[in-house]
Amino acid sequence: MAARLKIGVVDSGVNPAHPHIGGEHRIAAGAGIGLYRIEPGAYLDYLGHGTAVCGAICSHSDQCQLLIAKVFDRTLNTRAEMILRGIEWCVEQGADAVNLSLGTHNPAHGDAFAEWASKVPLVAAAGALPGGLTGVITIEADASLVRDAWRRIEGLRFAASPHPRPIPGRDEADNLGGVSFAVANFTGLAAAYRQQHGCWPWQEQ
Repeated sequence: MAARLKIGVVDSGVNPAHPHIGGEHRIAAGAGIGLYRIEPGAYLDYLGHGTAVCGAICSHSDQCQLLIAKVFDRTLNTRAEMILRGIEWCVEQGADAVNLSLGTHNPAHGDAFAEWASKVPLVAAAGALPGGLTGVITIEADASLVRDAWRRIEGLRFAASPHPRPIPGRDEADNLGGVSFAVANFTGLAAAYRQQHGCWPWQEQ
């Protein structure tokens, strides 16, 4: 049996008990990422964003496991240095790709992100770094797409649906949404594609 893909998720952590995640067995490893300390096991999500992102990934790929790098705690504010440390931690844990449903507008960190993109596939949102950098898989939101579809725009730029998994009994307008979830949907679909075809979508010519 082939080893499961490990998808790094740099976000607000995850609640593994959430029904969209399905339990601890989906988590390969997790840690709280600080500027001066990494705390293994401290990845519980208090915001819900990371759980929704992980749920979107899991909805498309039932075989992948998640590496949770928690860089947000009680607010969706962090520093680029912590995002970079989160990527590094994911790579150290054996990530096959890293989902970045977040970003920075500070160009000072562009070279550091680009260096990591040369070592592991980074899937990131258009409109903020590291999205758009050389070697980064850059995702745009396209509300005309259903959740299980994506389209290639050109090169390493793709589009995916901006909607997370639906919440039973709730209108789609009341749920989260946006390019963060386009990134997560594409990451999950890309993982399923690799499991089926043996390569990532961006490796196809």
